[in-house]
Amino acid sequence: MSQSPKPPADTYGGLIRANAARLPERPAIIFEGLTCIWRELDRIVDTYARALLASGVRRESMVAIHCANRPEWLYVALGCARIGARLGPLNTFHRDAEIVQQMQHSQPEILLLVDRIRRNDYRDMWQRLLPELTGGATHAGRFALFPTLREVIQLRGEILAGATPLQAWLAAGAAVTAEQLAAAEALVQPSDDLFIMYTSGSTGIPKGVRMVHGDILGNDFKLGERQGLTEHDMTWIATPMFYGLSTINAIPAIWTHGGAILLQETFDAGESLALIEQYRPTTYVALANMTRALYFHPDRPKRDISSLKKGIAGFSTDDLRMVIDGLGITYCCAMYGLTETYGNCFITEASDSVEVRTTTQGKLVEGWEYRILDDAGKPVSTGELGLLEVRGAVTPGYLHNDAANLEAFTDDGWFRTGDIVRMGDDGRLRFSSRKKEILKIGGVNIAPIEVENIIGLHPDVAECHIVGIPDDTKGELMAAFVDAGAATLTEADIKEFVATNAARFKVPHYVFFMGSADMPRVASGKVPKFLLREQALKILASRSTAAHG
Repeated sequence: MSQSPKPPADTYGGLIRANAARLPERPAIIFEGLTCIWRELDRIVDTYARALLASGVRRESMVAIHCANRPEWLYVALGCARIGARLGPLNTFHRDAEIVQQMQHSQPEILLLVDRIRRNDYRDMWQRLLPELTGGATHAGRFALFPTLREVIQLRGEILAGATPLQAWLAAGAAVTAEQLAAAEALVQPSDDLFIMYTSGSTGIPKGVRMVHGDILGNDFKLGERQGLTEHDMTWIATPMFYGLSTINAIPAIWTHGGAILLQETFDAGESLALIEQYRPTTYVALANMTRALYFHPDRPKRDISSLKKGIAGFSTDDLRMVIDGLGITYCCAMYGLTETYGNCFITEASDSVEVRTTTQGKLVEGWEYRILDDAGKPVSTGELGLLEVRGAVTPGYLHNDAANLEAFTDDGWFRTGDIVRMGDDGRLRFSSRKKEILKIGGVNIAPIEVENIIGLHPDVAECHIVGIPDDTKGELMAAFVDAGAATLTEADIKEFVATNAARFKVPHYVFFMGSADMPRVASGKVPKFLLREQALKILASRSTAAHG
């Protein structure tokens, strides 16, 4: 009996070594006109790994990075992989408080950053968060906000006072011998954490999801098999690498097959169309809002993007049809999964019919188990809705968060997805809805309580509730119901306050003012959000009628 194919390595550092030996001259990364082949990537990763070791980073050390989709991001990540360190990517959309929260929770020893990303200048933010940089000292515990942080390395741009320039940092790594590097690499195990990916949870406090080498490579190799990926494919990567879709799904899926990635620093629909036409990638991976931006861009009819034939997209029928029929990505697959499941645990086959790929999330990935339960914890029959639990290549848990681990896992190791699904007679999953109060806006998960807490900090706000309302373009839009008490606040005031204190994607699309006494409540005093959602839809319908009347 023949065995199923497997990835060429079970650690990420080993994968780069294996691809460099097997495909030395083939491209691994293409970025802004430059091509990095596998042999060269392996050499660069050694250079970064040595620099990390010279900075005192060891197996299980935490490293943070604040950078857009650039090769340097990957070099740092792979350098960490080679020596068993962990990388906690920082969301470049986040503001001060969100950055502080993640770094204080993850406790990095070193931080690598850039001064700006396109038009966004981050120097003022880092000077606020790291005022000690101006002193230029380099000793443990020197940063008041981040006691574990020892060193800040600037990857590119105008150097912040007190930060170590990239080239100086890399040069210091030359003192690390080949024997020392080999000894560090030999300690790395498939069960070691590589990424700590922060994702919103039902509590509203982002949780650090632990992602280990072996499951990243093993699960994503299988996902690539379903998509029909080979060493001759190239995946377009414009989704931010601080999101799991790129980092623990798309990139390892193509790299475990020896293919290349076409890296775009930040997504811009017009630039993306030109880039795709120029470099002819074959594999598409994007969030729903990116798909729509590409489809509706005026340049799309003028650009040849016909090279894109494979890939994955969201589990909305409309999104899949727009990708397949609108963008012409004929063999794009539907899927189901979460960050905690290393991307996907259900996925269609590229060879499935369009009907199957647009109405189901496919069959269970090899190595996984699933069960669908009713509210009493009993299995439901085929075709009936229930709560999905899975077991297999699931995260080993959340970093420094015992309470979240107890909530997410059963005693016998099943992961509670919190999603309502049904299984068809054909063995394919049909997603219905999310039980958790998580909004999904343009492919980005947002916990309502995070935004409620931010708006609640406004001195004139007495109460706030966030709900999602359906939207054809983004899937959902965010509406805030705010009690401003006796104060005179406007919708613009609330939006500006959120934009000042959080990432822009957390700014509500609509703000409705309603006194606490007028908000619907149950006997316990809790506000049932489905009634607020109905109220929001009525208000918007009334506005639309008035505008067209």
